[in-house]
Amino acid sequence: MNDICSIHVLAGGNGRRPFRGCQEDEDHTDFTLVKGDRISERTGEMIGETPRAEPRKRRTRISMNRKIAVIAPFGPQIGGMVELARILASMFEDAGFQVLKVNKSTVGRNILGSFMIHVRIFLAALSSGTLVVISGSGKSLWALDLPAVLLGRLFGRRVIIDFVGGAAMEEARSWGRLKKKALKWSSSVVVPTNKMKESMKLQGVDACYKVIPHTVDVGIFRRVARGDKGPKKVVLSAKNMESYANIDQIIKCVSEVS
Repeated sequence: MNDICSIHVLAGGNGRRPFRGCQEDEDHTDFTLVKGDRISERTGEMIGETPRAEPRKRRTRISMNRKIAVIAPFGPQIGGMVELARILASMFEDAGFQVLKVNKSTVGRNILGSFMIHVRIFLAALSSGTLVVISGSGKSLWALDLPAVLLGRLFGRRVIIDFVGGAAMEEARSWGRLKKKALKWSSSVVVPTNKMKESMKLQGVDACYKVIPHTVDVGIFRRVARGDKGPKKVVLSAKNMESYANIDQIIKCVSEVS
């Protein structure tokens, strides 16, 4: 998925210095003193013990720019944002980053749960070099994502918002100031299309937008569609059945291939 890979590159830094790639922890050698037998130079006999140096390996601490917090819904519910969060976190871990997951799905159950998730966001901003926030256009944009952005700025971190709230293309003009500030004050806002980017700007939501198109591996669908009578035509739509998703055009495509 190109969008995930590109976010992976964007996230590789702490906002204060450029990312220089995923570096392996260096092994440093220091020395520890151990007891050893001392041999007489004249007779060659062991006459006692004397300290000697032996190398000892130790690992350096993981640098801040290799620690990434992913603030997103991780379940228990299912959906596109949950899958995106799980795959993105997995890719960071496979690349050698230390990933801290902050599950936004736990918010709203009670007052204590809401308080604890804000504490976890604070700790994530304090201990991570980069914050990656998977965000929609709902209440969490100002209730959770804005605090993450503010804390990131306070600690000098890079904050990337992966914005998947397609409804904003129709609603962003009526947003309150807090929602708009969450995007404006982030380091980068990833959106899937130029159309969404231009729509957000026209509605007064200024931010540092990065367009990373969504891609799909259609090979598995081609294999499923093949039968004894040859290949069948398949239409794939990863959109909600809403007007902003150009659903009318999708219906026309279905009618042409059915």
